[in-house]
Amino acid sequence: MGYLMPCNTLNELGAPVGVYTEDPLRMDGYTRLTQTYLERSGLRVVTIWDNATPRQRESYADQCRYLYGATAQNFKDVPSVQSSVERDRVRFEKLVIPYATTYAHIRGSLASEIHSWDGNAPRFLAYQVSIWKEMKPDRIVELQDDLGREFPGKVQFVRADHYFNLYNQATGLPFNLLLSPKTLLKASGASADLELAADGTPATLWTSSETGTQWLEFDFGDVYEISRYVIRHAGANGLSRDLNTRHFMVQARPHGKAWTTLDEVKGNTSDVTDVELEPVKARSVKIIMTDPGADSTARISDVEIFGKKAR
Repeated sequence: MGYLMPCNTLNELGAPVGVYTEDPLRMDGYTRLTQTYLERSGLRVVTIWDNATPRQRESYADQCRYLYGATAQNFKDVPSVQSSVERDRVRFEKLVIPYATTYAHIRGSLASEIHSWDGNAPRFLAYQVSIWKEMKPDRIVELQDDLGREFPGKVQFVRADHYFNLYNQATGLPFNLLLSPKTLLKASGASADLELAADGTPATLWTSSETGTQWLEFDFGDVYEISRYVIRHAGANGLSRDLNTRHFMVQARPHGKAWTTLDEVKGNTSDVTDVELEPVKARSVKIIMTDPGADSTARISDVEIFGKKAR
């Protein structure tokens, strides 16, 4: 998780109080650079120190397509700093405790939150610990086990990208369906590394040297309203752009019905294809590669398909 600092509520040397970037053009430039940083680092979540204005949050949502969510530290617990969802996509989560330093502190807070939970809907709680003091990784594991014993079946610790993906799923916002354990992957021919096409990182690579048309298919296990797809090609993995998928189609279908073409791309050289779609109901999505690249070997470093439960 990275750190960004567009706004500060602390009055301290070297960190003036107030909005750090308030000009819209400069803010958009800053968040475009942030998008490049996220892509190169592989980060999908950031922590913002110490708040973000509504305009700044919109800029992150518009310019940072790689961003799943952000947490706001809010050391001074300023009431105006709140959680929000921007563009029906990016959650900004106010941390319950920023830089928790002791086991007792974070455990007491979590236990209190769980005791007050009615259990009718998931409750999402974001904390930040100070690893320079007591809360080393082994203590975090101990905390999870401790709370699991006191509240059996009620507590699950998850990594940051899953946290925001699960939040969107629980609240009816589009989420990456390929992170769902219900989603099944298929491919043309045999492929021992099929899961690498949807493991959430372009650092790995799915390849297939089958002759003829090659395809990847994703079955979500239920019907969803699909609104966006992202394909990261060979170049996103650091390989030559000549190996990027040149010609492909994206198709969708409800269960047991005919395939409908949602999009077709010809002559692609880009490392990433990121497309907003007119929402369509589908249980399965297929990527058909008719020209996989310079040497006819299909290479996909990552796929994301965003949707929400169909009504």
